Amino acid sequence: IATGDTQRACQVFYIIVYPPSQVASLLIAVATLGIINIWLGLGVIVVLPIVLTLMHLAAHPLRERSLQEQHSLAGAAGAAADLVSGFRVISGLHADKTAARRYERYSQQALRSTISARNARAAFEGITTTGSQLVAVCVALAAVVMASNGMISSGELITAASVAVIMIFPVQELVGTLGSMW
Repeated sequence: IATGDTQRACQVFYIIVYPPSQVASLLIAVATLGIINIWLGLGVIVVLPIVLTLMHLAAHPLRERSLQEQHSLAGAAGAAADLVSGFRVISGLHADKTAARRYERYSQQALRSTISARNARAAFEGITTTGSQLVAVCVALAAVVMASNGMISSGELITAASVAVIMIFPVQELVGTLGSMW
């Protein structure tokens, strides 16, 4: 429990440091795309908050299951502490099996909660990866359409596609950081 709580507390520093840099990189990417073509930049300005909001909403089950995991781990640790501290009394009353069953019940609940939280985290990471890559695909496709219509040059197309690829990590990490850690 202490390790889990300490890890969560230390993640606050991660949240303080990385999201501002990720936001800055996204602002630079939007500015670059806006310089290439104003509609390309505006499109990202419109789409990005929607995608980030949807990805943030997808973190809700993860937050709930993570909280349940912490509570069930606390229950199992409490039952173990009770069992160890009262071992002589439990042995004297010949209640070993009853106490073991009680601890096993708490332990199994903690295991189920942990597995549920891990499954929710995996699903959330899949959603954030997919969402961030879809943003990049949409930007690249929009740039291809603009290039084929003569709205941007082939060099601008390459730049836009490169910026789209570079945007994947900040989008994914921004939502991942704020959604799963916070």
